[in-house]
Amino acid sequence: MFISGVTEVEVKSTEEAYETLWKGQKRRRVAHTQLNAESSRSHSVFTIKLVSAPLDSAGEEVVQDKTKVIMNQLSLVDLAGSERASRTGNHGERLREANNINANLMVLRTCMETLRDNQLHCGNKIVPYRDSKLTHVFKNYFDGEGTVKMVICVSPKSEDYDETI
Repeated sequence: MFISGVTEVEVKSTEEAYETLWKGQKRRRVAHTQLNAESSRSHSVFTIKLVSAPLDSAGEEVVQDKTKVIMNQLSLVDLAGSERASRTGNHGERLREANNINANLMVLRTCMETLRDNQLHCGNKIVPYRDSKLTHVFKNYFDGEGTVKMVICVSPKSEDYDETI
């Protein structure tokens, strides 16, 4: 699957990883709406893959045995929030962006609900991650190859309650 603007960078240190994260943050698309002066207009995903492979007995060369390589992955995801056009005053390009954002978030919701249902009831329903590029990025998680944890930031304003829940 092709996703425009996606880059993969190999880094060798935490400093390089942080610098790469910062470059990605600078590319984040934001725009003004009636609700937010810097509303996210795109989703961003920062994935860290840690690869560990043993060295030979001399400690000089990486052992070329795929069965001994260990890989872990952590994805940090910043999702553009769902929004109602009547509250944001969006129109034209902003409205099209909002529709795309909302569609992606609905697919993500369906995927998360299906995954949770499968976990709670030992089910085997197919998680529809192919319905969105955003969710397709997390294919491995939805196929059960890992653990999914979510941290959600919500607005404390009472007028945002209906959109938050």
